[in-house]
Amino acid sequence: MADSIKLSYIAGLFDGEGCVIIQRHAQGGRSGLVMKVSISQKKREILDWVKTWFGGAVHFDGRTHAWVASTRGAETFLRTISPFLQIKRREAEIGLEFRATIGKGSKRVSREVRARREALMAELTTLNRT
Repeated sequence: MADSIKLSYIAGLFDGEGCVIIQRHAQGGRSGLVMKVSISQKKREILDWVKTWFGGAVHFDGRTHAWVASTRGAETFLRTISPFLQIKRREAEIGLEFRATIGKGSKRVSREVRARREALMAELTTLNRT
């Protein structure tokens, strides 16, 4: 199967069963925001296939399986499937815009950047509820 067909299929899975999340994260006494993408399914096999393409991890919560990628892995995933998305294109754009605000290293960020990240998180939360 051609790569573009496989990527279209993965984008369809994401359009139907996936989400982009920006959430608060604390580690080592510091806090910030992190972006994740996930796809949930009853059966694990298709998620293992997505994992072979994009890395990440597959988790089971007792009812459903979820493939999850965060930070750079989430960004790579969104950049790759964005051209094929039909329903969750705006969510992908928000995720990519959020990632664009992340610099290398652990520099302090300006109030403007923090405010933009918070606004992106709020918009994404609203979209995920509809």
